[in-house]
Amino acid sequence: MASAHPAKANRPHVVDHIMRLQGGNGADLTIEEGSFIKSVARTGEGAYRITWQQDPGQFLGPKSATFSSATMADTKGHTVTFDTYDATNLQLDFSVWDSAFAADDLLVNEYLTLTISFSEHGY
Repeated sequence: MASAHPAKANRPHVVDHIMRLQGGNGADLTIEEGSFIKSVARTGEGAYRITWQQDPGQFLGPKSATFSSATMADTKGHTVTFDTYDATNLQLDFSVWDSAFAADDLLVNEYLTLTISFSEHGY
């Protein structure tokens, strides 16, 4: 049953790209969930590049980044920062930082769930 008061946004046709990524101990991240994601490549210590398989639309921005781990304390204090979206190559770079503000690779038992928002229509 539809909600009597459906959620609204200031932009029509917003599409959230949700991806769950597993750490790779200094290697590319494994995509556990993420339709239309071609790859998440490691480009340096704690630095990664998401590449989409097809144009996801007008980039609106990152919506959320959530860490989880087999040992929860392993990701305590971690955060993510994002670069600008490269619409020509369908790529978005991001970096993972530990609680001491140092670049940090995700380990095999560590996961990152990202939600990136796009609009199906331009401005």
